[in-house]
Amino acid sequence: MRPALIYGALLLLSLLAAWVQWTSDPTPDSGDKVVLLAGDLDSLERIEWKAEDGSAVLTRKSDEHGDYLWIESLSVETRRIKPPPVEKEEGDEAAPGDEAAEAPPADPAVDPIVNEERIERRSAFKGSSKGDEVLAAFSPLMALRKLEASDPAKLAEIGLDAPKGTITIVRRGKETVLSVGGEAYGTKNRYLRNEETGEVFLVEETMVKDLQHARTRLADRSLWSAATPAIAKAVLSIGETSLELSQKNPDDEAQTYWARAGAEGRDEEATAWMDKLLKLRGVSYVDMEAEDAPKELTPRLSVELHPTGKGKAERLEVLEDTATGEFYGRSPHTRGLLKMLKSPTRSAVEDAAPLLK
Repeated sequence: MRPALIYGALLLLSLLAAWVQWTSDPTPDSGDKVVLLAGDLDSLERIEWKAEDGSAVLTRKSDEHGDYLWIESLSVETRRIKPPPVEKEEGDEAAPGDEAAEAPPADPAVDPIVNEERIERRSAFKGSSKGDEVLAAFSPLMALRKLEASDPAKLAEIGLDAPKGTITIVRRGKETVLSVGGEAYGTKNRYLRNEETGEVFLVEETMVKDLQHARTRLADRSLWSAATPAIAKAVLSIGETSLELSQKNPDDEAQTYWARAGAEGRDEEATAWMDKLLKLRGVSYVDMEAEDAPKELTPRLSVELHPTGKGKAERLEVLEDTATGEFYGRSPHTRGLLKMLKSPTRSAVEDAAPLLK
């Protein structure tokens, strides 16, 4: 009897150890990660996320201004719609004692609502430095551990019998599809299965979350690529009138200021305006094919930022939708039209004309 108890306890401990191995998260600094998918950054062309509630496609592109990441996102929302009340026609009143007619109205919080509306929100935008980090994290793609999970019962346990979505990695034209399972017990880390090899891995949650929420996490809302200390001069233009400004002491944030071309002294008005300009940011990229896209854009001003050294100048155009009063910007950096924060942009536009005088 006693040996049976001992063997039973050992078996229980073994099962417990196996369960911990399956569900626990290894020490991040342990260096025991394994390669899920090999490949360097140069060979990576595209990453695609697909699920019932949306998709995202991250594509590496290049133009005369350099390499950049372009992202196309689709989010899907299903809303329940309460059916409109049935209007009774004249003479259709219920007779006394008619139980069906006298029944209370349906409670929308309890009774099923059969009508549904599918709302799709599409957007396309330039990826930020966070997007570049995602590309780097897939080159190569590392997993916390590799798991033995060919048993259908085990696949069902970790959510890979009915995947929540797929991640497709394209390298030099070759596609690799990874199915996304559930979360590991006690963590948010996710199970992935390589559909070509059948191998199952556990990866960090950010591998999935960054793709799933690409529209909010990976969008670049900056208007130019140059950092402020790297700007040598700026040329402000409104119509045919222009003004050249030079940045002095750019490497010393406490002592830097702006001066008009040919002058060395600090120009307080120009310094205040450039500080305001360089803080401008975008809100969201514009889909010009959407129904609510701006129809009448009027140029308000443009600014050319010239970097130190031999870098290319970047020209930002600020435009206003005369119908709504909203402001938009585009530059070689944005690669598209970017809606701007309304109040600070209007302030910069209104203060530009006096500066030119």
